Amino acid sequence: IERIRAASPGNESLETLYARNLSLEGRHEETVKILERLIANNAGLTRTAVDILFSIVGERPEQCEANRLLARIFVASGDTEQSRQAVVRILSDEQADPALIDAVVSEFLALHERDGEFLMRYASLKARKDEMEEALARYGQALHCDPARSGTVLAGLRRHVWPRELRDSERLLR
Repeated sequence: IERIRAASPGNESLETLYARNLSLEGRHEETVKILERLIANNAGLTRTAVDILFSIVGERPEQCEANRLLARIFVASGDTEQSRQAVVRILSDEQADPALIDAVVSEFLALHERDGEFLMRYASLKARKDEMEEALARYGQALHCDPARSGTVLAGLRRHVWPRELRDSERLLR
C-alpha cells in the first residue's frame, strides 16, 4: 500500500485505505494525522474518519489523539455531548503524561467546564500534575455543578494527599 500511495499522492480513497490499515496495525497516531489532513481537505470524509476513530477508541478507549480528533469533529458538528465523552475518555488515562493530557484537554475546557464528570476527572488530572489548589477548586466546582455525583467526587477528593495549607478547604468540601 505504501508504494502505491507514494505513486498516487492526493488520492483520498487510497489515503483512507492506508489510514484504516495503519489503525489495524495499531499505528494510531499516524492514522489520526492522516485522517486530520483528509477531513481538512474534504469534509465529506468526516463520517469515514469518525468510523475509523471509533474503531481505534473501541480498542483503546483512552487513546488521546483519536479522542482529541473525535472531540474536535463533534464540536464542529454541534454535538457537545459526544465531544464531552471523547474528552472524558482522554482524562480517564491515568498512565499518560499529565502535562500532555492537560495541553490536549485545555482546548475543550471552556466548552465542558460546567459538566460534573468532566470537572471531577479534570480535578484529578490537576492533582496528578501537583496543581493542588486548582484541583481542589475543580472538585468544588464539580460538587456545585453536579450534586448527584457528590459521592464520586468526594471519593476522588479523598484519593489525594492535600498540602497543609489546603486541608481546611478540602475538609469544607467534604
